[in-house]
Amino acid sequence: LLAEILAYVSDPRDLARAFRTARDFRDAGERALELRCARRGAARPAAPGPGASTVQQELLLREAICAEARRCSSAVAMGVDFAAFVDATGALLTCGGLTFSGAAPDIDQVNLGGYAHNDEVTPLLGHGTFTLALARRFPCILAPRPIASLSGVRIVAVACGAYHTLALSSDGAVFSHGHSGALGHDDREDRRIPTRIAALADVRAAAVAAGGASSAVMSEAGALFTFGAGADGQLGHGDREERRVPTRVAALGAERVVGAAIGEGHSLFLTLHSLVYSCGRGRFGALGLGDVRDRLAPEPVEALRAQRAVSLAASFEHSLVVCASGVAYAFGRRGPALGLGLHNAARPGIQSVPMPIGTAAAKAPSSAAEPAAPPRPRYVRAAAAIEHSLLLDAEGRVHSFGRNPAGALGHGRLTSGIFGSDEELKPRQIAWLCNNDDVVHGRLPRELEPADTQRFVALCAGGFSTSCLVTADGGAYSFGDAMSGSLGHGVPVNTTRIDVPTRVSRLPPLALLGDK
Repeated sequence: LLAEILAYVSDPRDLARAFRTARDFRDAGERALELRCARRGAARPAAPGPGASTVQQELLLREAICAEARRCSSAVAMGVDFAAFVDATGALLTCGGLTFSGAAPDIDQVNLGGYAHNDEVTPLLGHGTFTLALARRFPCILAPRPIASLSGVRIVAVACGAYHTLALSSDGAVFSHGHSGALGHDDREDRRIPTRIAALADVRAAAVAAGGASSAVMSEAGALFTFGAGADGQLGHGDREERRVPTRVAALGAERVVGAAIGEGHSLFLTLHSLVYSCGRGRFGALGLGDVRDRLAPEPVEALRAQRAVSLAASFEHSLVVCASGVAYAFGRRGPALGLGLHNAARPGIQSVPMPIGTAAAKAPSSAAEPAAPPRPRYVRAAAAIEHSLLLDAEGRVHSFGRNPAGALGHGRLTSGIFGSDEELKPRQIAWLCNNDDVVHGRLPRELEPADTQRFVALCAGGFSTSCLVTADGGAYSFGDAMSGSLGHGVPVNTTRIDVPTRVSRLPPLALLGDK
């Protein structure tokens, strides 16, 4: 009975404490680890791995890796002109892939995936062959649609690159679809439906990551596998070669990896001990290593060694790291997306060493007439797109910064009845939400709701200018570039942008496992 109770302990660190107490707890704790392993469908390891002297310690490490990997994972991801969602039942839904040829789009003028592709929907959405004629009859592609080929498979996390998607199932299998190169199937063929990666058949995956044309998979044992484009060294294999099948990153040695962020030409990796490693293109300083040299194998970001990193984000020219202290660090090409108060032209160049974002401490007023400065938010999670960034704080509030050409900062403009800016140089809290379709149809909203009426638990920034927020009850609010259909509002929108977070009413509640 004690073992069965301990098997449901949520934090593996509590199990570790049980091992250090009475003999009865040690025996029950070992049995509990085996029960937890069986519940996931994983085999008991035959021998301890790096950093473990016994099988019991190996089991504890794997429990910790799975817990951290879930925290680093997400139920929503965005690529270029498409989005993917995992609902509470484990279904994978996708939408978008549509580019319209006018300001007021007509479904008959649709060009799918940004270009004609043999008169079919491109593989971005994973629904197989779906012709233009069907698209005209069933414009539901503009609303999140379950992928039928995955019925019976419970998906727990999703990641999107520019034009491809990785999906992780509850039994540790990895599926991929989209454009060739980063799919892991040992060829350069597109996949129009999610296809299990055969090269990972003997690996139980704990997390997936994708960005640009590259992919990463982390196993329950903490091994890191990367594949796809490697011209800048972003795969970490010591060369600039493409990998068509998942290949283990040997340079990390005994490090156990629990999370990753993949940019256009660089990658960040998070270890179980909260260290950050980076590799790939160094030209913009987005590796955080103090220079602009490329790195073909992962190197530790020494400036963050004393910190305990908990969340990573990477995009084309910049990176973000959030630490357990609640401080967020930015590095890369100087500009609004770093949140450091800099225009691109104000101090041209790079920020090659991680710099804390908005670290001015609250101070007492100097006089009775001067109000005290608000306390600095304690950040817990980050997301990054090409020109903008998002931060989630411990109170469930979202802060955005960067360039705002299509409303992806969520602060509104005249079209939504509130006034925002085309650029935010520092994190600014998103203040309003829309719970109706007024903004979607290009109308002034009848009513806006204060954003602090919702508690957000996850966020996503993707493509050129799209964003999505997930609430504690699994609801989704999307905003930004509305032309592709990737915001999921279910109709050909009559506006090019949605500049205030708007509830995606066509979505069922999303999974929260990876976002708590």
